[in-house]
Formats: sequence, structure tokens, C-alpha cells
Amino acid sequence: MLLTEKLLQYVWLHRLFNTDRLETAKGEKVQIISPGRWNQNAGPDFLEARIQIDGVTMAGNIEIHLLASDWIKHGHGHSKDYNNLILHVVNEFDLPDENGLPAYVSTLELKGRIPGILLQRYAQLMEHNGNILCAGQLNGTDGLTWFNWKDRLLVERWQQKTGLFTQWMADNQNNWEETFYKAIARNFGIPVNGDAFESLASALPLKVIALHKHNLLQIESLLFGQAGMLNEKFREEYPQTLQQEYSFLQKKYHLSPIQPHLWKWMRMRPSNFPSIRLAQFAALIHHSSHLFSKILETKSVQTIHEIFDVNASSYWDGHYHFIKSNERPKEQPLPKKKKHLGKSMIENILINTICPMLALYDQFQMNGIYLDRAFQWMRSLPSENNRYTREWEQEGIANTSAWDSQSLLQLTKNYCMEKRCLECAVGNKILRRK
Repeated sequence: MLLTEKLLQYVWLHRLFNTDRLETAKGEKVQIISPGRWNQNAGPDFLEARIQIDGVTMAGNIEIHLLASDWIKHGHGHSKDYNNLILHVVNEFDLPDENGLPAYVSTLELKGRIPGILLQRYAQLMEHNGNILCAGQLNGTDGLTWFNWKDRLLVERWQQKTGLFTQWMADNQNNWEETFYKAIARNFGIPVNGDAFESLASALPLKVIALHKHNLLQIESLLFGQAGMLNEKFREEYPQTLQQEYSFLQKKYHLSPIQPHLWKWMRMRPSNFPSIRLAQFAALIHHSSHLFSKILETKSVQTIHEIFDVNASSYWDGHYHFIKSNERPKEQPLPKKKKHLGKSMIENILINTICPMLALYDQFQMNGIYLDRAFQWMRSLPSENNRYTREWEQEGIANTSAWDSQSLLQLTKNYCMEKRCLECAVGNKILRRK
């Protein structure tokens, strides 16, 4: 049967062993009052535990090992972190005597006390091939467990996404509008040009571009110029005008563009070209002011769609990039078509930027309003469809909204693939099933 130190810690935490007539290696009677707080950092495995040994109540820390000899192998006797130890818990006492173990700490052996079915279930999870370790074992998991676990998974996912946002906040003196501007810019570059868009937003602060929000031509000249896309000779009047405008604004604000090679163009649909996304980003800036404040005041997803319902300027109706002077003209020009931001892209922004930002803002406000709104919006948005969500659907797990799909992605990538079943609510249900 598979037994790891992590599993033994889990068994101790939840007292999943026979606690009848517990005795130390010296024959002392043991009673567990509190197993302590599981410590995931350096030092003893459990902190602030309370036990009784021969009727004497003790408070302190507990160390867990598979073998008693592991204490010696790990060199714990030389560390002051273990001075406040009150019990050494092992699966097997494999030493002839207690020499080498701390004289002030008793050792408790759990061998033969852990249910075989628990070890069997854990081995089955760990040995499963595939992304979902508990595939085929989910029938007994109740809906309430899934609901609460998905909520927690989604919050975890938001915390990971907003780590970068928090860093920006620290760099810009807690300027929410500037942070949101950078976050939206990064989202416009998803999936392959996110870093380039972020670099662009850093090279072109919101306070500069906001001064020209009423002039779309100047916004475009700033964005395309800072993106390093106006360094060529162009055949058409429009990019030539942008060049002239940017030349003036660059000198005025002492701007330095990013390197053009940062932009990726290969293996993507033309509608996702960075030139099109930049033009749409320019239109969004032109049509909105104090965007994050407006988002905070918004109570419906429909209003978000209306705010982000923008088209790239008319030049892009027949273009996907600027035409250089040395390019041969096409025999048949591209048909005119509005480069609309699109429903799916707006939903992408809601999922990956707006809702995580609302959750982050709620941490500062601590009133729950914006977190609840983020949850509400995620439950109203359509689910994402990818190979991970399809695998969960095959197991009978609901994927009917973005709330479902984002939490399932978090579950797959941060728990299943990392074999963290002991920290998973579903894994816990399976392991402790009667």
C-alpha cells in the first residue's frame, strides 16, 4: 500500500487511525486533544498541538515521519526549530532503541492503525493515468461540496491572476485606473501578445494617453508609435499621418517605443493581429474615460458589453496591417469589413480581467459587494470549451458557465496535475468515504 509522509500528516490531522489505547514507544498512554495546525512551511509539521501523556497535558509542536530513523537522517536534532516538540509521530519505529532520538520527546507509532481502505484509495488516485486522478470515483460527491469547492477554486484562480496587478499597484501608488489600463492592455494581447501589450502600456502611461482621449488619431498615433509599428515607409496617407503625429507627440512627452520584434504575427487569425487589437484598444480609450470607475458602477454584464462594443477606425475596414511602400499592391483589395471587438473577446476580458479586478478591489473595500458581483457575472457568462473542461463533462461534472470552467481549470492544473488530492475537497470526500 502506498504511504507517503504527506499522507501520514493528513491521517494525523484528521485522526484517520485507530485511536484506541494509544501508547508511546516507552509504553506511555497518549490522548490527542488537538492534532495542531498543519504547517506547510519549514519547521515541525504541526504547530500548537495539545496532547496528554500519562495524564499530563502538553502544548507544543509535532513532527511526522514514516520511519523513526528519519529524525536522524534529516538532522532535526541540530535545529532549534524542534526545541518545542512534544511528540514524534511515525508510521514505523524501525530503531532498536531510542538512541539518537530527542530524550525529551516521546515517539508514537501508527503502524497497523491506519485503515487499509484509505491507503488503497490513495494509491488508486496517485497511480491513475490522466488529468483527472479521481476519474470514475465521483458519483458519491454531493453538489454542495462541488459548489463550495468551485467558489474557493475560482477565488484561488483570481488571486493568481491578480498577483501581477498587485505588483503594479505597488509600483503606481495604488492607482486603480492605471492598473486597470495595464490589465486591459495585457488582455487585448491574449494569448501570445500579452507581454508585448503590457510592455506597451508601461511605455505609454495612462496619464499621457488620457490627455488625448478626445482625438482618436492622436490615440492611435501614440499606441502604434510606442508599439514600434511606425518605423517604416508607408504607401498610404493614413499611416503617414500617424507617423507625423507621433513624431510630434514623442518629442513632447519624451517617449521611447518598445521593440517591434516583441509582437507575434505568425499562426493566428488576421482578426487577432496585434495591429487590429491596437486599433480596437484605441477605440475603447477614445470612447470611455475613467474606465475602472465606470466598471465599479456597472451592475450588469449587458452594460459591460455596451462599454466594450467598439470598432477599429475605418482605415482597418479594409486592412489588417499598414501597407509598406515596398509592398506590391494586391490585385484585389480586401473586402470592407468592420473590425468589431466581438462578443467572445468581451467575454474573455470579463473572465480574465474585469472579474478578477473586482475581486481584488473587494479585498481593499472588504464589503463583499464587488466579490459577489464578480461571482454573479461569472455564473452568467457562457462556459469555456477546452480539453480539460470536456474531460470533466465526461465524468458528469457540470460545465455550464464561466464559473464552472474557470474553477475546473484551476482544479485540473493546480490540484490534479500536481497530485494534491489531500488538499482537494473532492479528494477528501473520496478518501474519507464510508
